[in-house]
Amino acid sequence: MAAAIAAATRCVLVSSALMTATVGPLQAQTADEPIVQAREALRKSNAAQLAAARAAVISSGHPLAMWVDYWELQNRLGQAQQTELDAFYARWPGTYVEDRLRNDWLLELGKRRDWANLRTEFPRFRMNDDREVTCYALLAQHLAGRGPGRDPARDALAAQRDADDGCLLMAGSLLADDVLKRADIWQVVRSAVELNRLRLARSAAALLDAGAPETSKRVGELLSNPSKFLSKRPAGLGADGAQMTLLALMRSAADDPQEAADTVQKLGAARLPASDAATAWAHVAKQAAIRQQPQAAEWAREAWSIWVATARPGPTQVAAAPPWSDDLLAWHVRAALREGPRNAAESTARWSLVQQAIEAMSPAEQQDTAWIYWKARATAALALPGTDGDGARAVARQALATIAPQ
Repeated sequence: MAAAIAAATRCVLVSSALMTATVGPLQAQTADEPIVQAREALRKSNAAQLAAARAAVISSGHPLAMWVDYWELQNRLGQAQQTELDAFYARWPGTYVEDRLRNDWLLELGKRRDWANLRTEFPRFRMNDDREVTCYALLAQHLAGRGPGRDPARDALAAQRDADDGCLLMAGSLLADDVLKRADIWQVVRSAVELNRLRLARSAAALLDAGAPETSKRVGELLSNPSKFLSKRPAGLGADGAQMTLLALMRSAADDPQEAADTVQKLGAARLPASDAATAWAHVAKQAAIRQQPQAAEWAREAWSIWVATARPGPTQVAAAPPWSDDLLAWHVRAALREGPRNAAESTARWSLVQQAIEAMSPAEQQDTAWIYWKARATAALALPGTDGDGARAVARQALATIAPQ
């Protein structure tokens, strides 16, 4: 809303300048006055003045009349009816404000739990760039018996940046109906903790209370004091114990990477599943890399060593990519690049880590020119001497050629 007001205010200034140049300062000031009054009424949340300003400008043909119309209806959206929105869309078809208001209205319909109108309105949402609206729409489809399935729901949750009604409501409903699994919610909690979005982590953890009471309470405690949790390891955690231990290690790594590394080492395989141990080391390495600590690359290699040994389906097959974020993988690359290898073996270890981390990134992230460049450097550095490595070196040169013009 603030961005919309700022954009319209800039338009007022431009419009005023243009009108001053063409019809004179007095006429321009008179024509723009209702727009200025409307903006002031909106700032003060004065509904009566805003309605009066709208009435004065709506039939004037002023280029900003649509904004005043938008402000007035958006200001009382909580009491609006679908017919009023339809009339607004008809007045301003194909404009930005039409779709801007549709975004606002879809959020309102979600809050009202008006799933019928939301299902009708959502396909017309051209921008389709609101995460909470997407979650509401997925839930509306599910409730109508046209469920989106697990993957779209997980993708919507992964895109969530903060705790909001739409995505939490969708997640809770699909979890109760066994479309989403507890592992999906734990992934949301881990992602939130990694990004230090603790309110989201706590809200997502609350969804898990239905299957295991007090889960959110224990998650809240370990987020506040991870060292205490790791030292005492409360009894009765059940299947969620490993998940909570991993969360505590992630929080501990954010506070002190060396302390977290010592704890992971002490826990060992008996108390920490291998995949969780790999992920814990991966986060320890990330936090160490952020602090430019020299152990960062070593800890990253420990994470990769455990992961590859765990995730490889057969002796000759490639291990599945780890479920680590692009941001974490980028810090592994940076940790490797900061190393100063002293011999050929260390150089190979360095470039192998760079290559592994970049190849595990999402396809979209791998298209970043920085990662294209460093992957090409790693490919060339790891190519075998002589003609045996000619193919790899050619691939590296081709990759560099694609970004050279930039």
